[in-house]
Amino acid sequence: MICELSVLPGKGVVLSTSSGPITVEDRSRNRRHTLQFCQEKSISKILVDMRGQESFSDTIENFHYGATMPETTRGFQIAFVCDSDDTDARFIGTVAANRGANIRSFESFDQAREWLESENTITPSKVDAYGQ
Repeated sequence: MICELSVLPGKGVVLSTSSGPITVEDRSRNRRHTLQFCQEKSISKILVDMRGQESFSDTIENFHYGATMPETTRGFQIAFVCDSDDTDARFIGTVAANRGANIRSFESFDQAREWLESENTITPSKVDAYGQ
C-alpha cells in the first residue's frame, strides 16, 4: 500500500491518498509517514482520501487503531474522505472522535477541505465522526 502525500494549495492542508487493499498495519505505517511529512512541512491539517480502499482488518483491529489516534495525532486536525459504504473507515473515525481526536469523516472531498480550511473548526465530542 503506497501512500502519496502532497500539500494542497491554499491554507496549508496535506493530502494523503492511497487505494487498494489496506490492513491496520498499512494504516499505521501511512499515519506515521503522513505525520512525519506534516511535521517537516509545519502543517497540522490533514485530508485523508480513503475512497477506493478495500479494508482487510476486523472490527477489533479497527477499534484499537482508532483508539490510538487521539494520542498519536494530538495537535492535528484530520478529515477522512471515504465511500458511503466504507463502514471500517467510519468506525475508526467514530472511535477516534469519541476519544478526543480532532477528526471527522466526509463523503465529499470539497466538504472535507472546507472543514479543514475553516477558521472555526470544532472537535467532535462523543459523537460519530460525521458530527451526528
